[in-house]
Amino acid sequence: MIWLCGGDTVNINPPKSIAVDLDKAYKALSGNFNILAKSAFAVTISLSKGIEVTIFRNGRMLLRRVQDEQTAIEVYDNTFQHIAES
Repeated sequence: MIWLCGGDTVNINPPKSIAVDLDKAYKALSGNFNILAKSAFAVTISLSKGIEVTIFRNGRMLLRRVQDEQTAIEVYDNTFQHIAES
């Protein structure tokens, strides 16, 4: 986990690179979250409390507007849980 400039954005890499099917992720997440952007490289969603999450094909996530490490980890885990459940 790496905190980026501004202090409320964090980059989280999975323990080992994974392949995320972004089309599947888009479908899984669009039923529960507001999709802000989708490309061949990433999907960005909006969560409660203004948190934005960008999911990349290699499992990396960029989380904006998070205040602490615990919240960042919970968002990361919950986002992948939504993708896996579909």
